Amino acid sequence: MSYLSGDYASATAYWTQLARRLHAHYGTHSPRTRHAAGNAMAAWTRIDDGDRARHLTSVLSMLHTVVSATQTARARRALVARLAT
Repeated sequence: MSYLSGDYASATAYWTQLARRLHAHYGTHSPRTRHAAGNAMAAWTRIDDGDRARHLTSVLSMLHTVVSATQTARARRALVARLAT
């Protein structure tokens, strides 16, 4: 509901937490885990520029835990580049 109502910061926090919990229960390769991580990223990209940096640490931390260090490094470069624009 947060995403649909435009509250992307809350949606980011929700999906980030859910991805962590799904990872703990199902593991890294679960489609559920990956879907939640992707939704967290999608919500994060929609946050207003002024607030986006505030959520960067939690999103990157989740990605590092849930996805993989290699993919997180790739995502980190993309996220930092997006913040620079």
